[in-house]
Amino acid sequence: MPLFTNVLKDVNFAEINHLYQRQQINVLNLDFLQQMEIIDILNKDSQFLSKHKIMDYSLYLAIEKAPRKSESWSKDYGRNVYFSKDGLEAYHIGVIDYL
Repeated sequence: MPLFTNVLKDVNFAEINHLYQRQQINVLNLDFLQQMEIIDILNKDSQFLSKHKIMDYSLYLAIEKAPRKSESWSKDYGRNVYFSKDGLEAYHIGVIDYL
C-alpha cells in the first residue's frame, strides 16, 4: 500500500479501501488476530463512550513506514500500535477529540 502524506477523512479511507478490495488487496496488512483485537478494543471503547453519553469522537489511524527491526523496535512505539504482517508499516490507532 502506498503511504500517504496527508490527512484523510473516513470517507476517503472508505473510498481507498474499496479500490484496494477490487484488487483483492487490504489497506491494512494485519493478521486475523490483530484485526480481532482492534475490533474488540474499539467495541469496548464505543461501549464506554456510550455509557458516559459521549457521542462525538474520532478514530485516529496513522500509517507510517516502520523502522528497521531491532530488539526494542516494538517497545519504542508503546500502546495502540500494530505492525503489518510484513513489518514494513506501523499503524497507530486511538480515539481522539471526544466531547
